Amino acid sequence: MKVQWLFPFIIVLGLIISGCQANQTNSEQHEGYRTQQANEDRHDVEERLEHLAEQFPQVKSAHCVLVGQTAIVGLDVDGALERAKVDTIKYTVAEAIQNDPYGAKAWVTADMDLNQRLKEIAEQVRQGHPVAGFAGELADMIGRMMPQSPMDTKRQQDR
Repeated sequence: MKVQWLFPFIIVLGLIISGCQANQTNSEQHEGYRTQQANEDRHDVEERLEHLAEQFPQVKSAHCVLVGQTAIVGLDVDGALERAKVDTIKYTVAEAIQNDPYGAKAWVTADMDLNQRLKEIAEQVRQGHPVAGFAGELADMIGRMMPQSPMDTKRQQDR
């Protein structure tokens, strides 16, 4: 039975849980303000990281969703670029995001479908939908971006 999707799902779920923990207070009004402030701060960081990615001349646009201290970033690049060039762009964007003072660990993709879905998720999160509602989908995205390691496969005679 393949459980390849389980590892990324657990990572994203753990990041969401750790990122959503907040100090409890008795004042509901204060709690609501703090939640709104945290969402605004997260949106500011997402926009900052998107603009950072868009500073690279080959990047037409970028979309970012923060999950805890992890940024999932989709890039829109020229479809005519060679794969090696796209990989270099993704690496340099991820490095720039991690080196930014407000940066985070970054998973970067230039896949058109994933980028489009990240754009939709980012818009929904900015409208107030909780990022936790997209945990499974974000885990699947990271699973698609994550390279397969030799430990994830079995030799033919071991099956």
